[in-house]
Amino acid sequence: MHTSLKKSPCTANETLRRRFFEVCDNALQPQIGRLPHLRHHIENCAFDLCVFNSYRNSEDFKYWLSVVVEIAKMSVRLYEDTEGLADALNSEAEDHPTPPPQ
Repeated sequence: MHTSLKKSPCTANETLRRRFFEVCDNALQPQIGRLPHLRHHIENCAFDLCVFNSYRNSEDFKYWLSVVVEIAKMSVRLYEDTEGLADALNSEAEDHPTPPPQ
């Protein structure tokens, strides 16, 4: 059986990869700063920008970054409308327990 390692589509050097991470962190941190479980958006964004750098025109960066920011905003809203709401309701329930039935 032949085993081959797949080459990463991100061909940038480490310095450039760190720069992509910084760009994404700066763009997305204001959106997800208080929700650390959404930090994967930053890592995914940095990888996407690296792939863009490898295969596409860098002028697409700005547009793609705006798309990624919108995706992160949707993730935050989804969290707030689902798990975040449940967390708030659970916290409120702990503050005001339901009395036992009479």
